[in-house]
Amino acid sequence: MQPKSHAQMDPNPQWQNPPLKEVVFEIRFPAVNDYALFLGEVQSLIKEKFSEPVTLPGSKLPTDFDGVVRHRFFSEDKFTLVQIGTDVASVNSVSYGGFDKFLEEILFITTKLEDTIQLHEKKRLGLRYINKFEAVSSPFETLNIVSPFQSLEVDNTERIRINHIKNNAFPLLLSVNVEFPIGNKKDELLFDLDVYQLDFSMPDSGADDFTHWAKNAHKLVWENFDSLVSQEEKNRRQ
Repeated sequence: MQPKSHAQMDPNPQWQNPPLKEVVFEIRFPAVNDYALFLGEVQSLIKEKFSEPVTLPGSKLPTDFDGVVRHRFFSEDKFTLVQIGTDVASVNSVSYGGFDKFLEEILFITTKLEDTIQLHEKKRLGLRYINKFEAVSSPFETLNIVSPFQSLEVDNTERIRINHIKNNAFPLLLSVNVEFPIGNKKDELLFDLDVYQLDFSMPDSGADDFTHWAKNAHKLVWENFDSLVSQEEKNRRQ
């Protein structure tokens, strides 16, 4: 099956049962001094597209806890959401309409936040694609991966977790996460591709251009998705 404009990442008729469940773009930045003020500013800036904030359990944690999401804003259709904390902001899509459409959401949130937080001092950028495959008998048939275990009987295994962090596109890192089974259901496979960057010291990394960064990250996700999903699985989902 030949890739067509990253089509396998999109829920389109090419796959009758697309595996993609959620896409996340995340920014980590220096913690804001006044979170209540930050919350109010974000609410005012994005109110044209997103509802009033929903308070999350993380809001009860001390403000010096890193990376804690404290409030969530929903789009009108509930398919896109913005989440924020003292040092984190993300845009999530649970009904993916393609990368170009998701890129518009990334540009919207980064443009709105650029005068509110120190985006130029960002600590982490991340683009994550979370896939779930159903009716899986073995992860080593659905994905082009080899078992790291010398002796493995899938029928007698409670859970398999595999994590591979690749740095061949540095400063972009790719965390490939495989988990099987999920919640004791031995027919579901979680396939999570998370591209992120922590090192922003390289002058030619393009990290200051969010559009450029997101496009490069998406390309890396797609290349690994396409190479790691088995041909048999692709044929089954055509």
